[in-house]
Amino acid sequence: LLQSYGDAEEQIETNNDSKTQSSSQSTVVPGKSLALALNPAPEVELSYNQYSFVDPTSKELKHNPKYDELFAPVQGAVHPFRKEQVCVGGKNHIRGWVEEEAINPLLFHEQFHTFHSFGYAVDPSHGATGQNYVLVGDVEAAQKLNGATIFEADKRKRRKISSQTENETNEEKAAESNENDNLLNCVREVKKACLDGEFATETPFITAIIPLIKNLLNAEPPSEVQKMLVEDFGWDEKEEKFTLSSIDRVLLDHQLKSLIDDPLDEEDKKKGKGKKKRFEDAADMKNWKGPWAKADVQVAGLSEEQRKQLEEETADYNDKMGIKPKTKSNEAIESSTTFHGDSMFDYQGRTYLYPPSELKPKEQKCFLPKKQIHEWDGHEKGVHAIRLFPKYGHILLSAGMDGKVKLWDVYNDRKLLRTFMGHSAAVRDICWNHDGSKFLSASYDRYIRLWDTETGKVLGTYTNHRTPYVAKFHPDADKEHEFIVGCSNNKIVQWDTRTSQIVQEYDQHLGAVNTLTFIDEGRRFVSTSDDKSIRVWEWGIPVVIKYLCEPHMHTITSVAVHPNGNWAACQSMDNQILIYSTKDRFKLNRKKHFIGHTIAGYSCQVNYSADGSYVMSGDGEGKLWIWDFKTSKVLKTIRAHKGVCVGCEWHPVESSRVVTCGWDGKIRYWD
Repeated sequence: LLQSYGDAEEQIETNNDSKTQSSSQSTVVPGKSLALALNPAPEVELSYNQYSFVDPTSKELKHNPKYDELFAPVQGAVHPFRKEQVCVGGKNHIRGWVEEEAINPLLFHEQFHTFHSFGYAVDPSHGATGQNYVLVGDVEAAQKLNGATIFEADKRKRRKISSQTENETNEEKAAESNENDNLLNCVREVKKACLDGEFATETPFITAIIPLIKNLLNAEPPSEVQKMLVEDFGWDEKEEKFTLSSIDRVLLDHQLKSLIDDPLDEEDKKKGKGKKKRFEDAADMKNWKGPWAKADVQVAGLSEEQRKQLEEETADYNDKMGIKPKTKSNEAIESSTTFHGDSMFDYQGRTYLYPPSELKPKEQKCFLPKKQIHEWDGHEKGVHAIRLFPKYGHILLSAGMDGKVKLWDVYNDRKLLRTFMGHSAAVRDICWNHDGSKFLSASYDRYIRLWDTETGKVLGTYTNHRTPYVAKFHPDADKEHEFIVGCSNNKIVQWDTRTSQIVQEYDQHLGAVNTLTFIDEGRRFVSTSDDKSIRVWEWGIPVVIKYLCEPHMHTITSVAVHPNGNWAACQSMDNQILIYSTKDRFKLNRKKHFIGHTIAGYSCQVNYSADGSYVMSGDGEGKLWIWDFKTSKVLKTIRAHKGVCVGCEWHPVESSRVVTCGWDGKIRYWD
């Protein structure tokens, strides 16, 4: 059998050369039994990684270790209850490893304030109780203060300790302070003599203190009290007498008067504090004020005659120099309105709020405008914003930098219909309600006015004493009594016109709020700010549900929603228009961005056409740019204004007509 087994194996070797090498390794000896030889201790090559451990004291690495090897524990196993990244990294703070210690908060604050006040504290790692404690910091100061903490010694004890240390370190200052105290006493007595009318050299007291005054005046360096004696009291060193001719000059010196009327204690004298009113009888609840009583110090001020004289001199100086006095008006100016038409009503008794019968909103394709067909000119300064009437666009509302809001007729004669005057500064923003019967005007005079479009009356005035940059009505008819305002104090304020009070505040932005835009049928709104962020809010809930802030983002000054409600065009300060999705994720659409115009430094308005096929915007050079929404290509540029083209509106019914406004004070109509 073994022979035949060997023959069979030889045949396999001849037929298949690839298997000969594997079979030649196990040879079978003929004539012996087949048995398996097992080695209980085979020779195994040990693959030891000599770089698995990194010595933390070594300053040179001869290989490239892994992150786990570099920050592996130096000694012992990994802590089972700590996070893996903390154990491996060996660093849970920006400055190293911080471990939690069980310490009483009172002891911590005591040592914390002691270290910042005296310069030393007890090391908590060696134990803070008992006699075997270790001090950290200024050990010399601790020895002088006997290791006292800030809570152990009262103010007087610490004051004595500090004075002792000062006397030990600097004896000359102590001697000078004693001389100054004697000088103050001399000045005090001289003042009393002046007040009593005994201002003469024959007075016994004056004659007695003349030698003392000589010695004090010869002391070096001269102090302020010495100068006061020579200048205010007129002390003559040669004649050794006072040469002051008028007592009024002394009485006008408030410093000397305070020294006599309110004498200082020795301890308070060094600190410059007045004498406090303290009543020892604690049962007297009306008069007892305790240790927190204020200092009884009379502050010298101007009399009424001096104030009047100062005001007159200031007014004369301002008149000569042509300086206008600064006045802060906290009250809103009186509102007024002027109707410029021939008749308020037509033959059917309708006002200008009713649209013409030929205007019927419908879906139609929009076309690019080619030429100017009309120009409105009535503002004394530039025009900052324009708004067409909702749904129909038969009248136009404009906000001017002259503080006026004007209403224009887009059809018929295209004349000025009404002027609304109620702001003392430029009007920043205007907004219609859902049906156009009311509108809001936000001005730099920090007031928001609610106007009646038909009569021109002011229905409400609102202010939180901050500059409003944007104001928006809620788009729903059921909630038109509420509107939101973005202010300069980084807040979004929600007002209720029924109560004229603030009902909600949205306080999350870090800069002034620039735009407010409603999305999702009024259930949410988007806000942009100077902090270069975009935040999405739920209506009535001051919690951010979506926060967008990237390093590459710039300030967004204008936002417009697509007619289908799915996209929002954002005017960015880096001269481009970005498109964001208004759905749940509010994600940036990187395939669509519109460039070519220059709007850096200006809050130019961005807008869509009525069918959503075009995107348009003004720029800082006075041009109107129109892009294709699908391809992001520039389709047309129009030289619309001489200055900055700030606002642009596409007519909701006329498919090829656009209205623009600029800082040149013109409003132009294009077709």
